[in-house]
Amino acid sequence: MYDEGIMRAVSASFIVAWSCVAACQHEPSPRTGHHGATHTLRARPETSTPPAAPLTVSPTPLEVPGSVPAPSEPEHRTEGHRENDRACTIVLSIDIQEFGRTRKLRVQARNRTGTTVSFDVPERCPNGPIDFEGLGPGYDYYGTCASGACVGWAPTRRITIAPHDVRTLAEAMVMLDGREPCTKPLAPGRYVVRPIAPPTTVSICTEEVVLVVPEPLSEAEIREASKDPYWCQSSADCVLSCPSAPGCCGDPCGCRHAINVRHRDAYEANYPKTCDRPPCPAVACAYQPAISAVCLNNRCVGTRTLAP
Repeated sequence: MYDEGIMRAVSASFIVAWSCVAACQHEPSPRTGHHGATHTLRARPETSTPPAAPLTVSPTPLEVPGSVPAPSEPEHRTEGHRENDRACTIVLSIDIQEFGRTRKLRVQARNRTGTTVSFDVPERCPNGPIDFEGLGPGYDYYGTCASGACVGWAPTRRITIAPHDVRTLAEAMVMLDGREPCTKPLAPGRYVVRPIAPPTTVSICTEEVVLVVPEPLSEAEIREASKDPYWCQSSADCVLSCPSAPGCCGDPCGCRHAINVRHRDAYEANYPKTCDRPPCPAVACAYQPAISAVCLNNRCVGTRTLAP
């Protein structure tokens, strides 16, 4: 009787234990068994998200306190990329030169590759081959609003750039105070200007530059600055002045002396008292180059560059 009870208890315990094993069975953690077999865990493949398209900053001027902001310009539809796009072959950038109240925008193309690159761009005569954006919708960068159409020009222009070379493609003169009838005065402030990549067969990146339009000088500031015989606001203020007088060395290689037109008469009247006298420096002039009086960084200078 006692043995029969023990047997029933052992049988019941065995059934409960077997049921627990079946119900509680779970996936074993990876480990190495006696035979060296290893369970390999495979990570679930992550869902890849397409990279976001690069953002393009709308070309709007940066407002300066107290200034009248220029009208914002909508983002231009262009295939050009930014400099950080490694796929581009050509990089377009702008170099700004100051001539008084005039700014020269020079567009330069840089070949990023180790091979010569040739491509065609649409002919835009009488405008330059590269357009700009940043100074407001419809701004006439080349000042050709009153020019007629070009006759006999090919529809495209071929451009070839040597490996890692830089080539100037276009130059535009921007008059800060406007140039009738094509442009109006620009409001003081900071303008983000960039070249527009033309449609062509190679990939082109563009780099932006900041064009600063300063506040106009007050009448008092102009009167004070005008005391300097070489100060200028534009090239219209500058003239060449090279008088001659007995006993003076003069200018054997051509006139290169530029001065503010308001001071020319006084300078020439005093020239015999201030000129260089013998012994004069020995010079050998093969020719006398044509010199123009221009306003460069608010200074009248004589240069071979044509006045803007």
